[in-house]
Amino acid sequence: MSQTGVKETAFTAMFTVLIIIGAYIAIPLPGTPVPVVLQNMFIALAGLIMGPVAGLAAVGAYLFLGALGLPVFAGGKGGFIHFAGPTGGFLVSYLPAVFIMGFVSHLRRRSWVFDAVAVIAGLACIFALGSLWLKIKLGMTWGKVAAIAVLPFLPGEVIKLIASVLVSKWLRPVYEGIMRR
Repeated sequence: MSQTGVKETAFTAMFTVLIIIGAYIAIPLPGTPVPVVLQNMFIALAGLIMGPVAGLAAVGAYLFLGALGLPVFAGGKGGFIHFAGPTGGFLVSYLPAVFIMGFVSHLRRRSWVFDAVAVIAGLACIFALGSLWLKIKLGMTWGKVAAIAVLPFLPGEVIKLIASVLVSKWLRPVYEGIMRR
C-alpha cells in the first residue's frame, strides 16, 4: 500500500472512531425514539474534510461494525436488527448524506458557503430518509413524525452545522498538508 493509501486509511479509521464516539454522546428526548447525538457532526466533518469517497468509507465502516453487533450505535447498541427498527432509516441515511456533503463541499474547496450548503443538504437527506422510515415503521402521520423526529432536533442540528463548518475550515488544511507529505 502506498504512503498516501496508509494515510487515507488512518484518517478513515479515525473518523469512524469519531462517529462511534459521537453516537455514545446521546441525549434521549422525551416522546421520541430518536436521541440527540453528535455522530451527525462527525459524519459531516468526514465528508467536508476527506471528501465523498473517503467519507463514505468511514461511515460505511461505522455501519458495518454496528451491523456486526458491536455496540457503536446511539446508546451503545449494535446489531443488524437496528436497521429494521424505527431509527434504521436514520442509520442508512448516513451513507448518501456523507457522500452529498463531501461532493458538494469539494465542488469549491475552502468555501464556507459550499460547506454550509453541503451540510444542509446532507442533514436534509438524513431527516428525509429517517423520517420516511419512521413513518413507515410506526404508521404515524407526517405531522407526528415532524413533531418527534425533526422539529425537536433542528436547533441542535443548526449548532452542529455551524460547528462542523467552522471546524472543517481549521482541520481541512491540516488534513491536506498531511496527505501531501
